[in-house]
Amino acid sequence: MNKNIVVLALLAICIFDSISAQGSLGQCKYNNIDFSRMAANNQSLKEYSFTQTGTTYIWNVCTVAPSCTQGTGGVAGAVSCQRSGTTLRSTGLLNSGQFAKLTGKPGGQITYGKGLVCNSNKQPRTTIVEMTCTPGQPTKILSVDEKAPTGSCIYEVKMSGNGACPSQTTSAGPASTTSGGNTDGGNNDSGNTDGTDSQSGSQNQGSTDDKKKKGGIGGGWIFIILLICATVVYIGAGMIINAKVRHLHGKEMFPNHQFWTDTFPGLIKDGVLFIKGKITGSGTSGYQQV
Repeated sequence: MNKNIVVLALLAICIFDSISAQGSLGQCKYNNIDFSRMAANNQSLKEYSFTQTGTTYIWNVCTVAPSCTQGTGGVAGAVSCQRSGTTLRSTGLLNSGQFAKLTGKPGGQITYGKGLVCNSNKQPRTTIVEMTCTPGQPTKILSVDEKAPTGSCIYEVKMSGNGACPSQTTSAGPASTTSGGNTDGGNNDSGNTDGTDSQSGSQNQGSTDDKKKKGGIGGGWIFIILLICATVVYIGAGMIINAKVRHLHGKEMFPNHQFWTDTFPGLIKDGVLFIKGKITGSGTSGYQQV
């Protein structure tokens, strides 16, 4: 009974994590905004940097900043850091990121914590990346500075761009051509929404079908993810309990070993014979009509 409770609890946690990941930092999506469009992740630009009063601030969005993970002072998984002379200090780890809304304007922000401990207040350094939606505009760095008071070790990065705008997959598509080649998926809701002739109507219908195909993760994949999670939790938790609590060894550690090796194959065989009998009308030797 206790084992079943533990397995169910772990399964519930696994299911929750799988579902919440659809809008999580791992996918760089929040509040219907895909912030991965703000990331520096191509050959020409692998991270952002901004120098002010002798200090260079380095950061990225939803992916590590390579310069923050290498050399003396570099930390694995660092998404932001600062360099003063030859000294490199981590100012935020990728796995600590938390999304939040902006107040009074469209966009969002990510707070990265767990940086190097600050000498002035003995708190981990933190970087806040604020991204404001500016439809149709390229990504820009507006400002980078330490949040008041001096010595807070909280660094504010302010950016803007079309990549911080809500996704348009439910209205105008990710690459609408009605506004003259805006490839970032800006706000193009004004294009051909009335359908003044049959051709534009069919185009709108085709666009709608394409958008449906480009939707998020489907129910089938969710089921597969949950099934895999359930299997891993069932086997892992069962083996741990059998080894630590029941002190079983070898193949006996596998949860419900006797059922899977002795009973389950027989059930499969009976099921196959039953279905075969129903299809062929020949009946089964192990069952008798009532």
